[in-house]
Amino acid sequence: IFPSVYDNAPMVVREAAASGTATVMIRNSCAAEGVSGGQNGFLIDENAESLAAMLLRLCRTPETMRTVG
Repeated sequence: IFPSVYDNAPMVVREAAASGTATVMIRNSCAAEGVSGGQNGFLIDENAESLAAMLLRLCRTPETMRTVG
């Protein structure tokens, strides 16, 4: 989970990708550049409700996390 809109080049996101782990990022943030929702990561709106909804969705569908990762 990388809910920052300020960090424009997060190494943790690249490290996660290199390890086959998808990230949850804020839609339209600099950090999410190059992320296509549901293809190589997950995008959420910048609010707690969106984050909670995505985490619940992913916990209920672990195969989605594996596929995207």
